[in-house]
Amino acid sequence: MMKEIRKKAVERELQQYKLEILQDKYHLDEDVKYVLADILIKFKAKLQATAVKIDNEIDEISGADRIDYLKKYFDRLLGRTGKL
Repeated sequence: MMKEIRKKAVERELQQYKLEILQDKYHLDEDVKYVLADILIKFKAKLQATAVKIDNEIDEISGADRIDYLKKYFDRLLGRTGKL
């Protein structure tokens, strides 16, 4: 009996959630644009700082090893541990 009541409550909650999404009430467009703009600004700043750091370090690396250095550096920067 309690399981049925809980199941119906969860189903109602899920239906309400789906309705809000369909009615475009879940997130305001302005909020999404603000969050995405903030993410892009931070990413751009990180890339610019990376360029400066790489420029300072790249002279110490031989030409043959530079590509491997850059690949490893950007993998660490982006938090990737494996290859695509």
